[in-house]
Amino acid sequence: MNFELSEEQRLLGPGYRAIFLFSLFLVCAFNFADRAVFAVLAQSIRVDLKLTDFELSFIQVGFGVLYAFMGVPFGRLAEHFSRLKILAIVTAVWSATTALCGVAQNLVQLVAARSGVGIGEAGFQPTASSLVADHFPAKRRATAMSFVMLGTPVGTFLGSLVAGWVAAEYGWRYAFYALGIPGVIVALLVYVVLKEPRRGLVDNEPRTAAPVPNFGAFVKTVVHRRAAPPPGCCSSPGRLPRAPGPPGPGHSQEARRCSRPSR
Repeated sequence: MNFELSEEQRLLGPGYRAIFLFSLFLVCAFNFADRAVFAVLAQSIRVDLKLTDFELSFIQVGFGVLYAFMGVPFGRLAEHFSRLKILAIVTAVWSATTALCGVAQNLVQLVAARSGVGIGEAGFQPTASSLVADHFPAKRRATAMSFVMLGTPVGTFLGSLVAGWVAAEYGWRYAFYALGIPGVIVALLVYVVLKEPRRGLVDNEPRTAAPVPNFGAFVKTVVHRRAAPPPGCCSSPGRLPRAPGPPGPGHSQEARRCSRPSR
């Protein structure tokens, strides 16, 4: 028990928090570097693989669709399983598939590799946000996340710069290798260096957490909140909440707002 308490105190210490933030910043930078590399190399890829402009755009559509729709499943996984393991796995996946883009010989292989990049990168944001919430109190989470997301412009800039230089010197395939292989190493370092925190650690929540609601209950809660009347309004359409004293200058406006039925 004392060992667990000392380990939790270490995870909330300034030294470990600095390592934690830098690690997530590094992962975020590779996330956006591997995303930016394709835009830099698109023309070279089109010429070498003899692709049309439509085929080239189709590669990015596959990436974008999977990136957009895989975020929610990864969020659900992060609620039930180790977020650190998920983060390390998705980082290794998008980095490895970025490197695999360099060995693609046709459109199908390139679409498959870029789709793997999209799936992997979709898992970063849900896991990173959840981990930050367990290391920093509410009043400091915005600052912590802003430092992590600083990897967005840094990764985009460095990824474009490295991809352009490597492609000019050695060819577009080596540019994918140069950005993909180091990402796999970063994924391994994240898994080894960082530790999975207890959920609700920084907020001192009970060790035995309440079970995570199923997805259907989550959707019902969101829909119910959207259908609820505005704050300060009555729950029954057409009736105003009773308040002592004469009506204020905004009384008529409040009446019109409360008289509207919920959509």
